[in-house]
Amino acid sequence: MKKARKTPDSKVLASILVLARKGQTRERLAEAASLPDTQFRRHMAALVDGGLIRYDLSKKLWVTTDRGYRYLKS
Repeated sequence: MKKARKTPDSKVLASILVLARKGQTRERLAEAASLPDTQFRRHMAALVDGGLIRYDLSKKLWVTTDRGYRYLKS
């Protein structure tokens, strides 16, 4: 039996960043990622910790940062 992955998948991280380019709600990002909630939270934590995504309080949306755009280009 395969062990569950502990590290976030780079393809999933990239897909979340692409969706968040113009701003998205958490619910929309979670729906598009198609992951169980615990895995989605782990991926979002990795993005926030890496400075790749941020929460815009005024718009109440998750938005890709400049660093996130550079990650997508690499």
